Amino acid sequence: MRTLEPSGVRSEGDAEVSGGDLRALVDEATAAAAAAAVADSGHASDDEDEELFPVGDSNYAACIDDNQWLVDRTKFIRRLMTSKKALLFTRPRRFGKSMTLNMLAAFLDVNNAGERFDQLFGHTWIGRPENEAFRAKHASKYHVLKLDFSGIPHASPDGFFEGFAEVLERAVDKFLVSYPAISIPPPRSPVSAISAIAVRIRARKGEVRGPRA
Repeated sequence: MRTLEPSGVRSEGDAEVSGGDLRALVDEATAAAAAAAVADSGHASDDEDEELFPVGDSNYAACIDDNQWLVDRTKFIRRLMTSKKALLFTRPRRFGKSMTLNMLAAFLDVNNAGERFDQLFGHTWIGRPENEAFRAKHASKYHVLKLDFSGIPHASPDGFFEGFAEVLERAVDKFLVSYPAISIPPPRSPVSAISAIAVRIRARKGEVRGPRA
């Protein structure tokens, strides 16, 4: 696992980091990682060094498993989860939006408890002793339903709604594979399945609330 923590990422209560400042921090950290990678490998082969960087790959867990270089953005996990506002990210492509969300999903996922969590976050900011109380409350405590609408066709309303439904169907199927203890018998529509998933998770946690109308 290779991580670099950008020194300019503020903690809670500090001023917000502007997009330009964060972009500069990421560029600086990337340059430092490149220099360290060359030093580690003892050569400057572009092809081999590029394999150390997750260019175009937003799978946080896979990047950790492959021992690639990552900027440690785990400090944003606390900020994202404690924000009382709805958040909208509008940064350009390749700015780390998907990687950050996948990092958050990996942090929350109940399937990543124990040793797996230590592999993914043990050497990051969020894995430090001072964050133990926050981890005890949130880490590996949730069933995560991932929705990716980036590939939905938008040339026509019919195509959009069909693509939207397919995304929901795939997401539900993957969710049920990831969490086999939560079963939804067929036939099921995507919307009803998501509602049923919520009911079953509440039941497993001892809550008695039914689905909202």
